Amino acid sequence: ISFILFFILGKYLENIEEIKKFFSLADISIKQNANGIFDLSCAEKLVQLPEYNQAIQNVNRLKGADLTKLTTDEDRLCFFANLTNLMILHCHLSHIDTRLRIYQKSDTREVTADIIDVELCPLGAADYIAYFSSFSYEVGQLGIVSVFDLLTTLCCTELPPSGQWKHTLGCRKLVLTPDDPWRMFCPVAEPRLIFALNLGCMSSPPLQVLHPDQVRTQLDKSMKEYLSHTVVISLEQERVLLPELLVWYEKYFVAESGHSKEMQHTSLVRYVAQHLSAEKQRQLQQMFGLDSAHGLSENIVGRITPPQNIPNTDKPRAPVYRLSSSVDRSGQGWSLELPSYKLTPVTLDYVKQNSLLVATMVSLVCSDNLDNIEQHFTADHFNMSESVPDSGNLNRMYPAVVGSHQSDINLVDIRSYRYHRLTDDYPILQRHLLHYILPLAGADNPELLTSSEPILKFVTNEIDSQVKLCMFSLPSSDQFQCVIQDMANRLLEEHKWLEVFNIIRSLPETVVVERLYLQVLHDFVLSCWAISQVGK
Repeated sequence: ISFILFFILGKYLENIEEIKKFFSLADISIKQNANGIFDLSCAEKLVQLPEYNQAIQNVNRLKGADLTKLTTDEDRLCFFANLTNLMILHCHLSHIDTRLRIYQKSDTREVTADIIDVELCPLGAADYIAYFSSFSYEVGQLGIVSVFDLLTTLCCTELPPSGQWKHTLGCRKLVLTPDDPWRMFCPVAEPRLIFALNLGCMSSPPLQVLHPDQVRTQLDKSMKEYLSHTVVISLEQERVLLPELLVWYEKYFVAESGHSKEMQHTSLVRYVAQHLSAEKQRQLQQMFGLDSAHGLSENIVGRITPPQNIPNTDKPRAPVYRLSSSVDRSGQGWSLELPSYKLTPVTLDYVKQNSLLVATMVSLVCSDNLDNIEQHFTADHFNMSESVPDSGNLNRMYPAVVGSHQSDINLVDIRSYRYHRLTDDYPILQRHLLHYILPLAGADNPELLTSSEPILKFVTNEIDSQVKLCMFSLPSSDQFQCVIQDMANRLLEEHKWLEVFNIIRSLPETVVVERLYLQVLHDFVLSCWAISQVGK
């Protein structure tokens, strides 16, 4: 980090002698790791060194950087690439430092790597946007610039947006006007730059500092080394495995056409082949020859698969700023196994005898179990005969059931009980559901929000288990916020801008003001929605 700072500040600021004393920070940090690799444990020790804080203080000097000194395309390209790597690294270290301080204040025991293990590379769209938008520098004539701005705008002007998360990031692609300072100083379009940016994860290209006098050579070398390491060719399976980075930025290298996705991937492989080693080029040619010999079209499919075997760890993952990191393609984040509870009329009556409010809350959280309904009125699920209501109670509670063998009682027993209790007896609970829970449930069931009787719709529809998990939590609670973040990851991939917008707008203003990631998501989805309306 000191080396990158030294290079950036040394070229564009005056009086840089004091920065040189931090030049050995990399050596200090590497010595903390027996393998000589800068990993999480090394980062934890680095942020506790006094030299780290002294070096980071020099970041403030970027505010006075004169970007007019970037006179060539190479100067601008190097400056922004090095700045991006610096800010990503600083962003991760800052979060690690924050976690350490929190644990040190809460517990006097020694802090270990297992205790503060954090996920630093968000894998969900909402996580990514919030994480990298929340960290920014003030840089010369550019003003305030976040990591997200650098990755999605400044370093890729005039280039197609990433295809990551079903092209979610491209839905808010900013078009800079000629008089915009960002447009005046941003680097020229350079697709190979993605092979020089390190996001801090195992699959990222190696961290390096780019120099104006050799940047083109450095980028070309970085691309070839990355592709040689990550592109895997299997002649036995007749398959080529491409790194996910290439699939995300496929449009950087292959012009979009009306051909199938398979043909697009084949074109991408042909482009990649030019930058592979001679041996891998020979294997590709042999594979193309096999297809031709079998009378098949070239069937090279880019698999979104890690190119190397990465060992899985069973360490618990702690969210950073309550952001959950998504793993699967649906956008769902790390979450607890959601329990499922079944509610029968006998169960409801058992709880109701102790507290009508508790019975109402239980009926809202539990799933209806109306299969073989008649047996539930004769079976004692709690082995307590006194808990089973007598025939008089059954007549009053379930008039459509006693003396009848009908099974279509959905709105008569459990669900009607919910509705009448909410509307007649518990207005505060009703308001809580209307203000905070309905927007969550309505994201997947729009009729809940448009109905003239939203509570009736709510109690008579199946509600997602994730929403039920936070049904009685306050909007400011960690549990409620984690549910919002997980839902946002999924809804952004589905391009449901208004649904995310309505969820955030339903929260108390104080909750949004205290949480920067909610403000970031609010602005992002509002921009995406506005852009989507322009094209209509």
